[in-house]
Order: sequence, then C-alpha cells, then structure tokens
Amino acid sequence: MGLFTSKKNLCPVCGEGTPKLLPTKIEGTPICKACANKVELPEGALNQMSINAFAGYIAFYDNNQSKRDVFQETFTYSQGFFKSDIAVDAANRLFRLRNVKEALVFEAAHLKSFRIFEDGKVIYENGGNALICNETDTVDRIKGMTSAVEQFRARRQQHEMMKRMQKREEEAARQRGEDYHSPYIPTPFFEGNEPVSNFSIELELEHPYWQNFQGEVKAPTFNSTNPEVATYLCEYQNAVEKLHELAINLMQVMHPGAGEVYNVAGQMAQNDFTRQAPKAENAGGSAIEEIKKYKGLLDAGIITEEEFTAKKHQLMGL
Repeated sequence: MGLFTSKKNLCPVCGEGTPKLLPTKIEGTPICKACANKVELPEGALNQMSINAFAGYIAFYDNNQSKRDVFQETFTYSQGFFKSDIAVDAANRLFRLRNVKEALVFEAAHLKSFRIFEDGKVIYENGGNALICNETDTVDRIKGMTSAVEQFRARRQQHEMMKRMQKREEEAARQRGEDYHSPYIPTPFFEGNEPVSNFSIELELEHPYWQNFQGEVKAPTFNSTNPEVATYLCEYQNAVEKLHELAINLMQVMHPGAGEVYNVAGQMAQNDFTRQAPKAENAGGSAIEEIKKYKGLLDAGIITEEEFTAKKHQLMGL
C-alpha cells in the first residue's frame, strides 16, 4: 500500500486499502481508488446506493468488460470542452456516453428512444424504424438577419468615424496647449442576436443503472464586433449536420439499415441514408475554405471588398 493509502480502512467491496485523502464513500464508508474509478453512473446515483447495491454495480461493470473489449468507435459526437463525448460503434450496435475506454458500453436494447432539439424544438428523433428529420425555418431566419447585420455595421462605422474625429480634436487641443478630454462614446457590440441559443440531446434508456441521458451544446454565435451572416450560417449548418450524423448513427444502433423520413410542412417524405447530405467537413467546411481563400485575395488587394462580399454570399447561397 502506498503512503496515502489507509491500511485500516479497507474497501468493503474488494478489501483493498482506501485513500487517506478525500476518499469516495458509500454509506459513509470509504472505497478504494480502483472501485471509485469504475463509477460510471448518473449524477447523484452513487449517493443513493447501499454498499451491497454498489457491490452489485461493480460486478455489473466488470461483466461489461467484454463489451468494452469489442467496442470499435465508428462515430463520435463532441459536446464541447469539459463535456463528455458520445461514441458509437454502429457495426456492433454499441454506444457509450463517455469516449474513454473505461466507460460503460451500452447495447442497442438499452436505447429506447432519442430526440435532438434546437431551442426546445425537435429536429431529429427516432420514429419506428426510421429517423424523422423535422423541418425548421432557422436558415430563413438567419438569412433574414442580413438587414440587422448591415445596420450594426453602419453603427460601427459611425462609431469608428466619431472616435477618429475625437482623436483629431484631442490632438488639435494639445497643439493649442489646451487640456481637452473627449466624452465617452460606448462601443457598439452585436450581442444576443443569435437566432439559435442551444442544441440538446435526450436519450431515453432501459438500463439497470441509467434511465436517461441529457446533453446540451451551445449554438454558434455571431462575432460581436464584425458579424457576418454567411459565416454564421456556415457554422450553424456544420453544427446541425454533426447532430444529423449523430442521429443517423444512433438510429443505426437501434435499427440497422433504417432510412429517413423528412417532415416538411406536415408532409412525410421517405429517404434512405445512401442519399444523406454531405458531411459538414465536405459541405460547410469547403465553403469556409473557399471564403478564406477569397479573404486572402482581399487582404492582398487583388479583389475589392464588394467582390469578396458577392463571392461569399454566392458560396453560402445568400
């Protein structure tokens, strides 16, 4: 046993020494680090367990090793920094809610249903043997923000012009030997104007230790000083396409070979995954690369601002 391991307080599950500092406890009794590292439970579940119930969980976790051994990641959805990644093994119809090798592996039978939301509205969900893709008006609302962005840019340009005028006035006053301080002009920022705030993922599970899983992902935001509708639209489409890929993979876990049903204005249109939209890195990603290329030409003085803006709008379908 190590310097920081207690020889007196032994783990009630495996009999190993427990940490002297900040041990994980069950019913007030410390458990060893090895058992604590096996905890893959919903938040708060550990606090409600008895020692006997926890010993049963450890046996379940150890038996899950056979699933962890065969798990081969085919798709991963990242929820962002400090959040778990959802990993899918579509070939073996398995998934896990943390993308680490120690995480519990769930089987297809454990996934009863799933829904993916955009600001509380369902955009993807399982429906029978098909993935339901619900229509939204978000792209139209994003494109409709062009006027608000242009108005902000006009305010920003006016602000910059006023600041330049103030600097000239201050310089003139100094040359005259006067003590002059310009009045404060607040800088305008384009904030809180996003048409989408967040996306959320909801899994309903039928599992000995998990009944549901919920995750939330922040939607893209406009640049607060230099907002661009085309850039925001591209980032939004990338975010939605990644969620679409997650939905496709979860659907394949539930029903291999399942197709898609598009719910457009209440009318259902059948599709299969062989006709799915291009992946984000091939669709929106290529548009971003093209925009970056033309931005480089603009910075080099090869094309004008008007030519750059026109090309950007063309690439983004505005």
